[in-house]
Amino acid sequence: MRLQKALNQCNELIATEQQYCRLSPPHQVELEAIQYRQTQIYHKFYLPDGTQETIEVESWTRAKDFSKKIAARLGLLNSLQGFGLFIKLGEKVVCMPDKEYFFDFINQIQDWARKNSRREQVINGGRRVVNSQINFNYQVHFMRKLWLDVEPGKDLRQDIIFNYPQELPKYLRGYHKIDKNEAIHFAALILRAQTRDDKQPPIQHLQHILHELIPIDLLKSHNPNEWKKLISAELQKEGMPKTSTEAKLCFLQRIAKEPTFGSAFFEVKQSADPTLCSKLLIAINQDGMSLYELESKKYIRTHGFKQLLNWQSANTYFHLTLDNGNRLLFETILGHKLDDLLTSYIQTLISKQEKENGKQKYPHFQKLLYFYININLIMDRPLQY
Repeated sequence: MRLQKALNQCNELIATEQQYCRLSPPHQVELEAIQYRQTQIYHKFYLPDGTQETIEVESWTRAKDFSKKIAARLGLLNSLQGFGLFIKLGEKVVCMPDKEYFFDFINQIQDWARKNSRREQVINGGRRVVNSQINFNYQVHFMRKLWLDVEPGKDLRQDIIFNYPQELPKYLRGYHKIDKNEAIHFAALILRAQTRDDKQPPIQHLQHILHELIPIDLLKSHNPNEWKKLISAELQKEGMPKTSTEAKLCFLQRIAKEPTFGSAFFEVKQSADPTLCSKLLIAINQDGMSLYELESKKYIRTHGFKQLLNWQSANTYFHLTLDNGNRLLFETILGHKLDDLLTSYIQTLISKQEKENGKQKYPHFQKLLYFYININLIMDRPLQY
């Protein structure tokens, strides 16, 4: 027993030597494993379909290693392209860079949360107290981050675990331009998807769950009873899916026809460009950055990745410079996510093209990324990859 334990420790030392040094001291999870003399650490992670599992991690595990283990567990086809680890702490969700040590990144996020939670409150007598009632517990989520060449039906497992549960909330927030008739069909599909295969959809309670079936911008176009009649009639039509899985796949195949399919959406304000309305919806996908009027979902224009010369973000804004010299300034608290997504898409497109034919089809991207990285280094800002 002692010999085996010694061998395990030697193997850990050898593996640690072969890696770059970690930047943070051991995380609390690691310390507890040492305290209770555990040689293995199992960590919980969550999937978009609501399921959760545990997987073994080591002190030198990086985000990419964690993702590979999850992919092997789930039997994902092809590669990990487009998937990522996300850390959720309170209201904040941050994507973990592939090359980061898992526990180092957790330490960094929790330290950041502690520093930002130290809001002093002035009470009677001028005495100051620090708010210590903050929960620093975190969750690890494995999700699709980039939507590149996603074809519903190509990999049913990905469709059910990732694509459907990640696309549904975007649809219900009204980010896709859908008319009322299409909304009725989608509602019937969603209701069938929510219902067990051996049960009938709960038509009698439909008016209580309409917010789970109809986009928020169309919800008031009919009263609850009218929606109930229309959706009930749609469910009776020939050709409607009979199982939950079939309904989810039909939903994805139909929504995939929309130009906004697979987009990450951001509601922003702007006042710098008089030709644009003040409230915009930004959609970022494999085609670039598209702008829409927030209320009407009217399409304005798309800026391909080649047109994006430089960008920078702060706590309350996102500033973008185009190749023609024009500048866009958006008011948003999610600038760091816009920053991260644009960089990730460009990096992935470059890598993908180089693997396909060994040529630099996107030399402009290379220059753009090189410029962006150097700007960040000059400004002493952390890169958000």
